[in-house]
Amino acid sequence: MSGIFIQARSRYVVGLEKLGSAASQVSVMQKELTDLQPQLVIASKQVDEMMVIIEKESAEVANVEKTVKADEARNSQLFPSSSETICKGKR
Repeated sequence: MSGIFIQARSRYVVGLEKLGSAASQVSVMQKELTDLQPQLVIASKQVDEMMVIIEKESAEVANVEKTVKADEARNSQLFPSSSETICKGKR
């Protein structure tokens, strides 16, 4: 019987040591996260600023694309055989 109690006590002590170790590691990680918080705020602000720029540039690209497609459509109406002539000339 005493062997069972010794074994149970040993498992209990090892479990407590593991819990203590885990608590210590969690504490260290919480401190690291707290220390990194200002950097995360700065990075988040930079990402927001970058997104504004990207959205603006995307709108500009869409306008240019629309203009190019309109020019292509107009040119194909004005010079319908020019693309055929170019293709025949290359053969």
